[in-house]
This record gives sequence, C-alpha cells and structure tokens, in this order.
Amino acid sequence: MSKLSAVVVIFVILLGLYGIAQVDYFPSDEYVEIDILEVEGTTLAIGSGCKAMIAETSEERAESIHYGLVGVIEDRPTIYDGFVEVLDTYDMEIVSMAIEGRDDSFYYSNLVLQSPTKVLKIDMKPSDAIALCLRVNATMYIKRELLELDGVDIC
Repeated sequence: MSKLSAVVVIFVILLGLYGIAQVDYFPSDEYVEIDILEVEGTTLAIGSGCKAMIAETSEERAESIHYGLVGVIEDRPTIYDGFVEVLDTYDMEIVSMAIEGRDDSFYYSNLVLQSPTKVLKIDMKPSDAIALCLRVNATMYIKRELLELDGVDIC
C-alpha cells in the first residue's frame, strides 16, 4: 500500500471515530437535560427547570443515587462502582442516559456507552442509569413530553 493510501485509510478511520463522538443521541427538541435530582428516603425528584417527576425506588437504589450525588464510595464498592471499573478496563465510557417513557408500572431509560470504535445503547432502569451516570458525571436527559405529562410544578 502506498503512503498516500495509508494516509487516506487513517483519515477515514479518524473521521469515522469523530462522527461517533459527535452523535446527538438525545436531541434537544425531544429531550431536556436533567438539572433537578433529589433523594428523600426512597422518593426521587427528577426533572428540569420548574418541573419534576416524583418516583419511588428501592432503598438500595436511592442510597446509591445519594452516594453518587455526594461523590462518596461506600466502605465496599457497589455494583455501580464495579461496572464503571469494568468499563474503564475495556476502554468504554458512559456517554449519557435518558428517561424515555413509561407504562402502567415502570419508567424506562436508555444508557449510552461508547468505546473508540463502537456505541452501545442499552435499556436500563432509570434509577440504575442515574446511579451510574452520577459516578462518571455523564449527562442525563428526560424526554420533554414525558416530563410535561408526569411532571409537577416545583417552583
């Protein structure tokens, strides 16, 4: 292969990697960034601006979210801390998450993971995705329509 061909191949690969990094997984016309996240016992307030959804979670998940908010690792690492370590080992990062919707029983969210060459979007309980995102300072979103439907005014 000539030097010019090698340069072109490298350029195309780098351009592809740049493209992966620039993908807008949760566009701003459909999603808002979560800027309200509070834990009181097992009750979570999750929202943006002056609207928040109020939801219940388990004691363990509420505690993990609380520890993520205050930046504390417990005496022994949780599954969330271990998951982040595994991602670091395999050169992956948590990019973002979004609370996408709900049915009669559950809220649903997606967590976006990225390596230098791949992107993985996985279904995850919102409380688990939040606990993970807090540990790595990843951006969190909520579907605008869902917040409008289920949110309550808090201002």
